Amino acid sequence: MRILWHGVKGSIKTGYGAQTKLFTPRIRDAGHEIAINSRLDQYQTGVDSDGIINFASGSKWDMMGNDYVAVNYAHYEPDVVISMCDAFTCEPTIFDKFAWYPWVMIDSKPITWENLECLKACRRPIACTRDGEEQLRAAGFDPFYVPLAIDRSIYKPLDGDVRAEASKIVGVPIGERFFVVMNSANHSNPSRKNFASAFKAWAQFEKLYPDALLYVHAEAAGKMWHGEDLWKVKNLYGCKNIVFAPQYEYATGLIGSEHLALIYNAADVLLHTAKGEGFGLPIVEAQACGTPVIAPDFGAMREVNRTGIRCCGELRMTRSGSEQMLVDVERVAGALEAVCLQNGAHESRRAISDCVEQYDIRNVMKDNFLPMLDEIKHLEGIE
Repeated sequence: MRILWHGVKGSIKTGYGAQTKLFTPRIRDAGHEIAINSRLDQYQTGVDSDGIINFASGSKWDMMGNDYVAVNYAHYEPDVVISMCDAFTCEPTIFDKFAWYPWVMIDSKPITWENLECLKACRRPIACTRDGEEQLRAAGFDPFYVPLAIDRSIYKPLDGDVRAEASKIVGVPIGERFFVVMNSANHSNPSRKNFASAFKAWAQFEKLYPDALLYVHAEAAGKMWHGEDLWKVKNLYGCKNIVFAPQYEYATGLIGSEHLALIYNAADVLLHTAKGEGFGLPIVEAQACGTPVIAPDFGAMREVNRTGIRCCGELRMTRSGSEQMLVDVERVAGALEAVCLQNGAHESRRAISDCVEQYDIRNVMKDNFLPMLDEIKHLEGIE
């Protein structure tokens, strides 16, 4: 089968870029032809490090790839288009001309009207969580289920003095301190990742445990992607022991998956306070490294948080007709204290890691993605 993959190219170190890097070479190696319609890459068409053609996205539509996808489609002549991005950013009057199978990141209840409108143009959507699959069925669709994936040859429990090595990235000694990691992209203002609740809970917690340290893997100034000024959020709540990722290295993509795996391994817990997640890759990555998670008891986060603490909160309408969860700050502060008091007495890192085995890319390809392609070939009448 000949596939045009519509998504962020694999060399860009974002969640979607990581998924492109994981899936596309394995699709090719399974015997399919594949090229990438590269979002966020305006003019340069070329071949990536995996030998896969990356078509330029064009300059309009905020570089979301809608501008050139029709001409790239006409040039490449694929059998199907599979998109790995926020489905609502795909222009339906363009994508309805293709045999389009989009992954849908459902981070609210019910599905946002923007997603529902654009999905009218697709053949069948792809849910990446069982919660999303259930919501799509309730909305009248017949979705596939293919979860997002991680590479457990990278995200795994590590041997050695991981805290000493992670201290070099964090910029301060970790030592025996209670060490918390937050890995959330600073992409909106106000933030869907809900830095405010995390920092407010942290301010309460560190009054009781003044030696604790929170490392935030994010761009702090909010200038890259119209995010929040996290320094101002930190100051608002009077937080003291918060350090941010090395900003130059973060912005230029020098901190990769291996660095993140090291930081997860050094952490006592991952703190994740998003109002909603389409999947929640950091939650799975951290657990694959053997680190438990504190996250809201809502949607995808409830599903992928297999080993940690789920915190309740208040459902609030964040887009017309759809709600997300604003997690309870007191419960988050209490969860941090509960993990701290365990003093490392939670399940072994290997046991935690094994809980997310199904999300390893090898298993996702074998159990979910390749069977989906076989069904798509049948639906499209492809020999």
